[in-house]
Amino acid sequence: MKITSPNRRAVFGATVTAVVLSTVWFLCVRESAYYEACNHCDSRRVSVETQVFGLVVSRRFHSEKESFDARLARDLGSPCEHCFVRQLLARKYGLLLVCNSHDIPLSFHPLPVPDWYETDGLAILTTLKAKNPGLPEEFRARVFFNSDREFSQRLIQSIRELSQSYKRSAKSCPGPPTLDNR
Repeated sequence: MKITSPNRRAVFGATVTAVVLSTVWFLCVRESAYYEACNHCDSRRVSVETQVFGLVVSRRFHSEKESFDARLARDLGSPCEHCFVRQLLARKYGLLLVCNSHDIPLSFHPLPVPDWYETDGLAILTTLKAKNPGLPEEFRARVFFNSDREFSQRLIQSIRELSQSYKRSAKSCPGPPTLDNR
């Protein structure tokens, strides 16, 4: 059976339409993955953006890790206003083709928050903040903007020492008397 001229035009038109639509899709839709690190507090994350005609229609964050300095600042009530620097990791055109640009591991693990901080540190930090109301802004200015990591380390060390002294004093003090141990 021979294809007649009107059918040949319809097949040709459908083929051209499919090629044009797939080319437009491939050129105009892309997904990009970025490694982002804060210049101030060293928090890190990976963001994935979907763009259509250059406009971001979706942004998702993966592997978001907060540094201990950022956690201290947040607990002090003066969180870091993150200034993330972005580096392209990979790009998919038409959500199909992957073009890697850098070999940065997608899973990164900063030091976890120590156990002593989770149990006593927040209460000690609140006490230090009550004694010195300017501590949150001083911490933020010195650590994040002046890169004075020594100030942060001294604060962490004093919180740790106070936590250990509280634990020692709690062990030496038996607590209030009860009927059983009079």
